[in-house]
Amino acid sequence: MPKHTKKRSTIFILVTTIGSFLDGFWHGVAFISVVAWIVIALELSSSNR
Repeated sequence: MPKHTKKRSTIFILVTTIGSFLDGFWHGVAFISVVAWIVIALELSSSNR
């Protein structure tokens, strides 16, 4: 097996791993911000009463 194809596959695996990690990371960030907005809205509505 030639060396350059092995290196390319390693880079491809690395990119895929980082991509999937970032995808999960952004889903987590979006989820946390949605929860934070809901909590803030509830806090504001309860303090207005």
